[in-house]
Amino acid sequence: MGFSDPIIGAGELVHPAIKSPNFKLDPLTGWQINSAGQAWFASIIATGMVTGTNSVGWINATSAAFGADPTGEADSTTAIQKALNAAASNIRSPGKASVVYLPAGRYTVSAPITIPPGVTLLGDYADEVATNADFLSGTTIQASPTFSQGAAAGNAVILIVDQATGGYAKTSEEQKILGIMVDGHLLPGANKVNGIEFYGNCRRSRLENVLVAFVGGNGIAFVANSVSGHRSGNPRLKRVNVRNAGLAGFLIVRVSDGSYIDCLAESCTGIGWDITNMSNTTYIGCRSEHNLIGFRYTNTSNGTGSGGGRFIGCSTDRNERHGVEITSSNSTGVPLGLIGFSIRRDGRNGNRGGGGYAGLYIHAFPSAVEITGTEIFPGVDDDSAGVNSPENGVLLSGNNKAKTEVLFSSCHLQGATRAVSDDKSEAAVSMDGCAWATGTTRSPTVIYVNSATVRASANAILAIHNLTSAPSKASVQITGASAGDRALGINHSADHHQRIRIDTDGAIKWGPGNANTDTTLQRSAAKALRVSKELTVDSTITYGSPSVTLGTDSAGYPQMTDNAGLTGKLSTSHGAQVGGTTVTNTNQTALGTLTVPFGDVENGAAYTIHASGSVTTGDSPPSSATFTLLWGGIGGTSIARLAIPTLNSNLSSAGWFVDVEIDWISIVETEVTLKVGWHTGQGVANTVEWFSVATTDGLATNAAKDLVLAFQWGSAPGGQTLRSDIVRFGRLA
Repeated sequence: MGFSDPIIGAGELVHPAIKSPNFKLDPLTGWQINSAGQAWFASIIATGMVTGTNSVGWINATSAAFGADPTGEADSTTAIQKALNAAASNIRSPGKASVVYLPAGRYTVSAPITIPPGVTLLGDYADEVATNADFLSGTTIQASPTFSQGAAAGNAVILIVDQATGGYAKTSEEQKILGIMVDGHLLPGANKVNGIEFYGNCRRSRLENVLVAFVGGNGIAFVANSVSGHRSGNPRLKRVNVRNAGLAGFLIVRVSDGSYIDCLAESCTGIGWDITNMSNTTYIGCRSEHNLIGFRYTNTSNGTGSGGGRFIGCSTDRNERHGVEITSSNSTGVPLGLIGFSIRRDGRNGNRGGGGYAGLYIHAFPSAVEITGTEIFPGVDDDSAGVNSPENGVLLSGNNKAKTEVLFSSCHLQGATRAVSDDKSEAAVSMDGCAWATGTTRSPTVIYVNSATVRASANAILAIHNLTSAPSKASVQITGASAGDRALGINHSADHHQRIRIDTDGAIKWGPGNANTDTTLQRSAAKALRVSKELTVDSTITYGSPSVTLGTDSAGYPQMTDNAGLTGKLSTSHGAQVGGTTVTNTNQTALGTLTVPFGDVENGAAYTIHASGSVTTGDSPPSSATFTLLWGGIGGTSIARLAIPTLNSNLSSAGWFVDVEIDWISIVETEVTLKVGWHTGQGVANTVEWFSVATTDGLATNAAKDLVLAFQWGSAPGGQTLRSDIVRFGRLA
C-alpha cells in the first residue's frame, strides 16, 4: 500500500487517508494501521471502492460487487475481468475509479485477463524469489491446470491488446501493472503460455514490481498483430523479474522508445533477453543469469528512424552459451552501446565449458558496437563445480570488414582460453586502455595491456617511442594463438583485401588489394629465404663471402660478377613480343625482331625463338609459304629458311608454330635448327612438322644487329592470310 512513485503519479494513487497518521510505514514490520485506518479499509471491503476527496479511488476486485477469491479456491477470471472493465468505463468520468486493486492472495484464472487502456492493475507486492511458498505472501495471479487461450488474441495469463483487437475507441495506451506476481507452475508441461503479453500497437504501458515465474512460454512478450503487423512502443518496465520461463525471459521484437530498469531474467530455458531492434531504447541495470543465452540482440533495420540503443550497467552470469550475442538477420545494423557491462562466467555449457562460447559474441553485424568500461571474465559455479568458462572473452565471426567496427575503451577482456578470438573476417577493432587475459579469475595470465593514445604528429598518426638504450622488450609485440595467424595487415580505404600481411609464422605476404595475397617471402630453412613467385631486382644482388654480384651488363642482360671481376652471362628470357602481325601478300614481312647489342654475340651464345598463330588459305592455295631467319633485319643475311612444301585449300583459322634455336659457333658463324608445325586441317587437327638445320658463316657482329623472323607467301594473293598471335625471343647463354 502507499504508492507515490513517479511511474504511477502521486495525484493518481495516493489516497489522503494513507497520508494521514492512520497509516505508518515501519521499515522492519511494514505498514502499521490504527483503528481509524482499519475502519477505512472496512469501507473498501464493503463497497469495492476506495474513496475520498482529491482521489479517483480504487476498485477492490474482492468486494461483493466483483467476487475475486484471494484464496485461489474459486476461479477469479470473470471477477477480475469484470473489475477491469468497470475501471475502463470510469476512465472519462472524474471522481470514479480506474485502478483495480487485488489484495494479497492467490487468484486462480483459467483464461487470459485483458487490461483495457488507461487501467491500472494493482497488487500489494510481488516477491522476487520464485518459490511457491513465496507466492502466498504477495498478490499472485495463478494460471490453473485447465488454462486455455480460448478466443483471446494471445495465449498469456495477462493480455494488453491494441485498439483494433480490443475494439477500443482510441489508441490502446497507459495500461499499468504494479505489484503483481504471475505464476504458471500448475500449467501442463507442454504449455507455451506467456506470462504477460503485449499484442499489437500498445503504447506507453508501465510494469513495476512484477514477477513472472514458471510459465511455459515467454515471461514478458511483445508480439506483432498477426493481421496489421503493428507492434508496441514506449514501454516502461522497472524491477520486473522473470524466472523459470519455458522460452525467453523477455521477448522484445521491434519495440521502440522503451526503457527497462533493474529487470531480471533468470533460469529460463530459452534466451534471457531476446531483443530484435531497440530503436531509441535503454536498458539500465538489467540482468540475465542461468539462461540459454544472456542477451541476444538481432538487428533487422537501419532506416533513418531505426535509431540505436544502449545497455548501461547491465550484467550476465553463468548462462549456458554466450553472455551477450550481437548479430543481424539481414545485413543491416545501427550503432549499439555497451556501457559498464559486467559479463561473467557465461559459456557454462552444462558445466563442461568450451563449445566455442564467449562472453561477448559479435557475429555478422555490419555497424559499430561501442564497449566502454566493460569487464568480461570467466568462472565456475558458486560451489566451485564445473569447468572455467567461457572459452573466449570476445568472439568475432562473419563480420563485414567495410562496416563492422568494434570499439573497446577501458575494458578487461578475459576468457578461459582466449581473450579475443577473430575468425579473420577482419572487423575493424579498436582498443583504448584495455587489458586482455586468459585463465581463471583468481590467477589470470595477462597477455596484453593497451594504454596507447592515438594522436596526430608531423610524421604519423600513431607514434611509439622507446627511448630505452638496448631495450630488452620490443616496442610493439604481436602474439598469435598459433603459427600462421594474421598479425599485421596493411591496405588502403578502397581495398577489400590486405595488400601486405605479416603472419605469426614470419611469412610476409603481398596481394593486389582486390583479391587475396598471392606472393610470399618466408624463411624456408636455416639461413634461407624463399619467394613463392617471381622476384624482380632493379639493381644488383650481392651474396656470399667471397661475394658474388648479380646484375646486368651494359645492354641490360643479366650477368654474374665474382669478387675477382670475372663475369658470366645468365640464362634469361628476353625480348618477348606479343604478335598481331597479319601477312596477306608476297612481301617478306617481319613477324618479330630482337635487336642484339654489339658485344652480346660470343662463342657459345645461344638464342631461341617461339612464334605461333593462325592461317587461312582460301579457295586457291598459294604456291608456297616460307619462314626465314634474317641477320640484319629485312633485306639482311638469311641464316636459315624453311618453305612449306604442300598447302591445302580452304583452311580457316588453322594453326601454325615455329621453334628456332641459334647457336653461335664463333662470333661470325651460327648453326640454326628451324622447326615449323603446320596444321593441314581446321583448328589443331592433322599437324605436319618440318625441320631445317643450317650453318652460316661470315656474319658481321661488329655492331648491333636485328635478328628477324620473317614470313612471305609464294604467289599472288588468293584469299590467304597468316596471323601471328605471339612471338617470343629468349637468350639461353
